[in-house]
Amino acid sequence: MLLSMTGYGRETQTYGDKTINIEIRSLNSKYSDLRLKIPQNYKEKEHEIRRVVTEKTFRGKIDMLIETTSLQGDEEYGLNKALFRKYFEELNSLTEELGAPREELTAAILRLPNVVATDSKSIDEKEWKFVLSVLDAALEKFYQFRLAEGSVLEEDLKTRTQ
Repeated sequence: MLLSMTGYGRETQTYGDKTINIEIRSLNSKYSDLRLKIPQNYKEKEHEIRRVVTEKTFRGKIDMLIETTSLQGDEEYGLNKALFRKYFEELNSLTEELGAPREELTAAILRLPNVVATDSKSIDEKEWKFVLSVLDAALEKFYQFRLAEGSVLEEDLKTRTQ
């Protein structure tokens, strides 16, 4: 049984008044390289997330995204105005110096870390257990993808060696 190094797994489930979406992608790599993009209030659990994912993915360049979305649209957002201004001043002067277009400067700044922040309450233990179950489901789909692609590669190898 061969496992492909490329893989994809996604799971979306609802917990209370929010939707939790977990997406895992991987590419071939000799080593384990995990890049996480997680909500601010999950940062305290980052070490545990990394442990679970690396134990079940073995190796590869892995990108993982955890998103939470309120079903009621009541998420609290705050704009760090001082940081936004600092980025804008620096990037604006750089675009003028280089003669680069400035059309998408505001959108680009809003995507930078810590410019827009959501309410960062800690997650409770019940929610964390639920997130782990969603993660397990996404990892299972990821494994099944690797298994299916690996069997295709195995058949191709057998055909080519004969």
